[in-house]
Amino acid sequence: MRETKNLEFKESITNTFLKTVSAFANYGDGEINFGVKDDGTVVGVKDPVQTCLNIENKINDSIRPQVDYRLHIDEQTNVITLKIFQGLYPPYFYKEKAYKRNDSASVPVDSLELSRLILEGQNCSYDSLPSHASNLHFSILEKALQKKIGIEKLTPDLLITLGLREKNGKYTNAGALFADENDYRGIDLVKFGDNINVMLDRAQIEKVSVLKLYQDALQKYRQYYQNEVIDGAYRRKNEQIPENAFREAIANAIVHRTWDVNAQIKVAMFDDRIEVVCPKA
Repeated sequence: MRETKNLEFKESITNTFLKTVSAFANYGDGEINFGVKDDGTVVGVKDPVQTCLNIENKINDSIRPQVDYRLHIDEQTNVITLKIFQGLYPPYFYKEKAYKRNDSASVPVDSLELSRLILEGQNCSYDSLPSHASNLHFSILEKALQKKIGIEKLTPDLLITLGLREKNGKYTNAGALFADENDYRGIDLVKFGDNINVMLDRAQIEKVSVLKLYQDALQKYRQYYQNEVIDGAYRRKNEQIPENAFREAIANAIVHRTWDVNAQIKVAMFDDRIEVVCPKA
């Protein structure tokens, strides 16, 4: 047995375990086993009942806001298992710092991650925050909605309903993402030849509506992976890589990427595969 992202061993009780309590409360359930060496050797703890009280006091006195946890004593081994549950109101601080797990270590989060935790604790998202952009235009979105749901015009009220604009007239970050033009990094798409040293084509699609990002990426896919084949009296479409698979991959990349990171989605096109990498902090 070894330590993992969700499991930590402590041979004895020191305050360092409180960093891990913060990390699990911020980012996901986890366990700390007290009375176990780093290599997994079980040694137990002396007086586990009193040790549990010490653990409780340290958590209750040091972690803010209060975390949800459970303690269990294995009466055969005297190993104490501390189960920490991911909280609903992050960030959870220890000594004015919020922590996360980096493999089997607990490390402080940076300012960007801290901002995200604060938004999560307020039940907000980056997309819903007010944007600094103004005078935005939505002709691409309007055409898409006219085609899909039959609207006549994209009105300010509809923008509010869609969460792209606030009642005070300011646009949200989601609104900026759907605007015809914006300041966001988009997609860096490269078609390679026999190896990564041979670039046959490169397209950087930036500062445009996320709908155009999707459409332009799909157009590049069709350029390189689809062709028509004459089969007797019939003409059929041939796909080297299924279009549905590429559609899902590029759509997921656009939807789930971290837009508060100033980086591009990387799309690498090879003869036998397509690799899509999302920017994450």
